[in-house]
Order: sequence, then structure tokens, then C-alpha cells
Amino acid sequence: MNRSSDPKLTLLNATILEIEASGIAKTTVRSIAERSRMNVASINYHFGSKTILIEAALDQSINHMMEDARAILADGSLVDLAVYLLEGAAQYPRLIQAHLEKPLRHQDYSGTFPIRFGELIGEVSDLCSKQQPECNPHDCAVALLSAIFLPALLPGLFPDLSSKDSRLRYAQSLVRPKTEP
Repeated sequence: MNRSSDPKLTLLNATILEIEASGIAKTTVRSIAERSRMNVASINYHFGSKTILIEAALDQSINHMMEDARAILADGSLVDLAVYLLEGAAQYPRLIQAHLEKPLRHQDYSGTFPIRFGELIGEVSDLCSKQQPECNPHDCAVALLSAIFLPALLPGLFPDLSSKDSRLRYAQSLVRPKTEP
């Protein structure tokens, strides 16, 4: 891992990589410190606790995804957005699972992911209303985003999405207007 000159950023990036490598339940202060090549005390110094560090890392990752998604949506391509999100899901399935732990396990929707995901649904709905006017925009957005994130949650059910080409074909099939055969 490239070490940033900003120790907080180094710890955040190491935490994201450790969550993806080990899963959130097995991510420890020691494993983050080892991955960041920093000492355990630096986590408490910069963040106060492992919990706060993990929340900050998850916030950073969802904020990054939203910035990229907004740039793609500005270009007006639902297919490009779907491909981007599928690539992220393929590369970071455990990170997505970590984002969804509180909403799914504890019905806690107060975190950054549910809030930002709600924003994404709204923005995708706006584009759906323009590109797929025959559909209810909100339903279109929810269906599209659900079909993208389900493979991240249950990758064993989607073995055909192992290549970039297959993910592109899948993305194209998701946004095909309902009037096409």
C-alpha cells in the first residue's frame, strides 16, 4: 500500500483495504496498524477508537462512490453508472457488506450509507424519468440499484459476472427500455 503523507488518510485507506481483505468482523486495530505500517496508538491518537475509524473509512468510501456516480450521471449514462457500480461491487464486496450491516442486521438507517444511497436513488430516478419515461422513475431507480448491489451481497449466485465484459452486458440489460424485446 502506498503510504500517504497524511497519517489519517493512510489509516482510512488501510481500514478500507483491511475490511475488504478480512471482513468487518475480523478487522482489528492490530491488522489496520500492520496494513498502514503505523503503530496501534496512532489509531487512537487520530480517531479515538477503532469504531470511529471504521465509520470514517466507510464514510470516505461512500462519499468517493457518490462523487464518481454524480460525475457519471452528469454525462447522462445509466449504463456507465451501472458498470461503475458493478465494478465496485466486484472489487469491494466485503466493503458493501460492511456498509449494509447496520441497515440489514439492526434496521438502523441513520448512517451515511442509507442516507447517501437515498440521494443516489433520487438522482438515478431523475435520469430514469428522462431515459425510460414508460417506467415509474423511483421504481426504475430502485430496481436498477438493487440489481447492481445484489451480486455484491450474494456473489455465488452471479458467477457469470466475473468478467468486465459480462458485467457490461448485464448493465446494458438492466437499462434496456421496457419497449425493447
